[in-house]
Amino acid sequence: MKISFITTQLDVINYCKIYLNKIKKKSFISANPFFYFTTWADTVGRVKLLSITKEFKFKYFKTILKNIFFLGKNYDLIPVYSKNFILNKYSNIIISYSTIDNFDSQGFFYDKFFNISSKEYNNFCWFLISLDHKAPNKIRENIIIVKKKNINSFSYIYIFKYLIKVLFSKNYSIFNLFYFWNVENNFSERVSNIFKVLFKSNEFLKNVILNYEAIPFQNFLIETIKCLNNNIQTYGYLHCAPWPLQTDLLYKGEKLDQLFVSGNDQKSVLTKYLGWDKKKISVIPSLRFSKKNFKQFSGYIFIPYNLNKNNNFISKFRTFLDSLPNKSLPFFKIRVHPLNKNSKVHLYFINELKILLKEKKKRFFKKNCNLSIFFGSATGVCIQALEEGTDIIHFPENMIFDAFSSKIWENINVKKINENILRYSIKKKGRIFKLTHEKDKFNKYLIKTIRNNVI
Repeated sequence: MKISFITTQLDVINYCKIYLNKIKKKSFISANPFFYFTTWADTVGRVKLLSITKEFKFKYFKTILKNIFFLGKNYDLIPVYSKNFILNKYSNIIISYSTIDNFDSQGFFYDKFFNISSKEYNNFCWFLISLDHKAPNKIRENIIIVKKKNINSFSYIYIFKYLIKVLFSKNYSIFNLFYFWNVENNFSERVSNIFKVLFKSNEFLKNVILNYEAIPFQNFLIETIKCLNNNIQTYGYLHCAPWPLQTDLLYKGEKLDQLFVSGNDQKSVLTKYLGWDKKKISVIPSLRFSKKNFKQFSGYIFIPYNLNKNNNFISKFRTFLDSLPNKSLPFFKIRVHPLNKNSKVHLYFINELKILLKEKKKRFFKKNCNLSIFFGSATGVCIQALEEGTDIIHFPENMIFDAFSSKIWENINVKKINENILRYSIKKKGRIFKLTHEKDKFNKYLIKTIRNNVI
C-alpha cells in the first residue's frame, strides 16, 4: 500500500485509528511508545507507523534494537531536590523539562515553555525532567529534578533484569515483551514511580499542569496521578506550533482533563481528524512565543533535526537551482538546531550545502525577501515562519509524513513546484498559531481557564 500525497494523509490517520481500535484491548496504548506515531523523529512509534502504511524496511529494526539497548541508561534515575523541600505543601504541580542553563545562581528555574519563573510562581511545585542530566548546586525548595546520578553510567545487567521483570509481569507473553521491553516504557515507569513516592501522601494536591505532547511517559504519569486521586485535575499545554501529519496526537483514551493549544485550526484538526472531544480543548495564545521582529524566520535554510546521512536533499536542491534563472533567490543563512551543532552528519551536510551555494552563487542576489527553505519534516518552526509572513520552499524527505496539505490545514496555500518540492504561504494569520505581545499570559489565559482557579 504505497500512498500518494495529500489525498491519502487522511487515509494514514484512518489506518492508524483502525489499528489502535484493534489493539487497545491488548495494551495500555496511550502510554505505549509503539503507538506514539511520530512522523518527525526516529522512534519505535514511527517504525510502527511505517509498518501500518506498508513502508517498513528491514533497516528500521535498528531503531527497535537501540530502544532496547538504551535501557541500560535508565538504571540510575533519581530525584534531586532541596533538603528544605516539603512534600505535602503544594496543591499545584507543573511537569516540564530543564537544562542547567534554565537555572540562575540562586537556584531559581525559568520555564521557557510556559515563560514563567519559579521565583515568581513560588506557590507551584516544579517536577522537572532534566534533558542534560545536570542540576545546579543550589536548588530552591519548590523544585524537583529527575536526572541520572551519573551522566555516563550504563548497566547491561539492568537491561537483563528489566527483561525478566517484563516477562514475569506480562505472563511471559512474547507480544507483551515486544511492546514493553524498551527504554521508553521503562522511563515511563521510573518517572511515574518517583512521582508516586514523592506525592502519594499529599492530600492537598489539586492540579497538575504538563508541558504536554502526548509523549508516552506523560500519559503514564497522568494515569499514575489519577490512581493517586481521581479528583486531581490534569491539564496539558501543547507549546509548539503544528506539524503536518499529527498521528502522534491521535486520541488514545488519555485521562487528560483539559488540553490547551494555541490555534483554532489546531483545535479543529484535533477534533475533526484525531478523535479529541472539543470540550477537552481550549484555545489560548502561545505562552512560549511572542510576536517579535517580522523577519525572524525569513532568509534562512533550515536543516532538519533528524537528518539521515543518506539523504538526497543536496541533489534535489541542485536540480531546483538549475531550473532557476540568475538572481532568482535572496542569499540565505543556514540554521541548525542547537543540539545538532556538533553532529557529524549535520556538519558534513552543512559543508556540502555551502559548497553548492558557492557553486550556484549567480542564482542569488542581495535583496530582502520574505522567503525561507526547509529540508525534511516541516516542523512547527515552519508554521511560525508562515505566521510571520514568510513564504516557504519545502523539500520533504517523505511527501506523506513531512509535507503540509491544504486538506488538513485549510489556512495554508500549497503549491507544487515539482514532484519533490512544495511552496507554502498562509491565508489568514493567527488561526494556526496565535501569537501576541502580551505579558503574563500564563496567568491571564491558562490559569484563569482552569476550573476551580489554580491560584
